[in-house]
Order: sequence, then structure tokens, then C-alpha cells
Amino acid sequence: TSEPLRLGEYTTAGLRFLNPDVFTTKPDFPDYLLADRGLSTDPTPIAPGESKEIAVKVQDARWDIERLSDLAYDTDSQIGGLLMFFSPTGRRFAAEIGGPVIPKFVAGDMP
Repeated sequence: TSEPLRLGEYTTAGLRFLNPDVFTTKPDFPDYLLADRGLSTDPTPIAPGESKEIAVKVQDARWDIERLSDLAYDTDSQIGGLLMFFSPTGRRFAAEIGGPVIPKFVAGDMP
């Protein structure tokens, strides 16, 4: 793409975790499947042609409510989902990701 992109959403198991820096209005989607402040990452856009490693935090009570947090207790667990990137003009680009679940247990909010 010739436009900068920002990470706006992670979708897995029917749940949508949104980045409030990208989604300024709440989408029309069932509340019980939507974490409208559940994704955070570096707000700096990815420039056209740039390769960039990004750290993403997906954190919300829906992990527990939908029993996805149980994945952390099974050593063979795998997870997959879609990362949705958005351009300033509203175009959406999906990237499939997946791999083993490696939990990070911390007290309080993760940095």
C-alpha cells in the first residue's frame, strides 16, 4: 500500500479487540463479543514499504468470560487470529497470525 497503516483490531474466536486510538466510534457489533479498548500498541503508523516489529497487548475480561484464558494452562495450546491494519482513508488490511500460547503472568497492568 502507498499509505501508512495502524494496527486497529485483533480478532480471534469471534471476539474483537479494538485499539481505541484507531476506532474513535464503537462499531455495530454485539457488546458481549467486543472489547472496544482491548488492544494497545505503539501508535506510530507503519510507513509504506517499512518492515516493523510491533508489540501488541490484547487484554480484556472477555478472555475469561469466553474461557479463552484457559489456554494458558495447557502446554499444547495454540492460538490464531487476524490483525487488522487501517489506512488513514479507511482501507482495511488483514494479516493472519498464529502460534503457541506463551502466557506472561504479572501483577497489575502490563507495560
